[in-house]
Amino acid sequence: MIHIHRMKGALFPTPMVPRMSMACIVATGVWFVGFLAGCHKGPAPDLEIEPLGAEVPSLPPVPTLPPGLRKRRHPDGSFTVYGLRRELDDRIDTEVTVTGRVAEVYTPPPCRGNDPKCKAEVPHLWIDDSAPGAHPDNGAPQIRAKDRLVVVGYAERHSDLRRNRQLPRDLRPGTLVQFKGRFARISSHGFNASNGLLEYLEHTSLPGK
Repeated sequence: MIHIHRMKGALFPTPMVPRMSMACIVATGVWFVGFLAGCHKGPAPDLEIEPLGAEVPSLPPVPTLPPGLRKRRHPDGSFTVYGLRRELDDRIDTEVTVTGRVAEVYTPPPCRGNDPKCKAEVPHLWIDDSAPGAHPDNGAPQIRAKDRLVVVGYAERHSDLRRNRQLPRDLRPGTLVQFKGRFARISSHGFNASNGLLEYLEHTSLPGK
């Protein structure tokens, strides 16, 4: 819309902004000022802000592996228990030589008379890769049971160990022993282990190590 003004005998057009447009501009300006004011508001007076605590998360300690578990073979070429298990698929059902420390020797239950409910298993023991002095007493292992290797077949009955002097009597907890035997999952004495066991052929004790 153009309005004609007359001044001193001259005519010139003057633009006029519609009333509705001016109202919209004013309303928009008021809204924008309110928006900016709202952006700079602080927290509500009834809002409680708790500072973060200085708690340190509790993490389990880093496990310490026995020295034997870091290598697969001893300097003489014999396997460690760990090394033999690492080559399970290649060594199963073969004759192997493994050196380990006697961790525990099976103790039969005390039986009185001919009690049919009291049955003893055939003699067997467990070896592992523990360091010297790790097993001062029978039944006090420091390595997990699943990391041991069971050795069977060095005697048929416990009474034979007492009577027959040709059977090994030096297989005591804490003794480092080099065994030669057949690495298998199932023994002829009925023992079975999915990660392998050793059927005894011969051994050599290594005292002082």
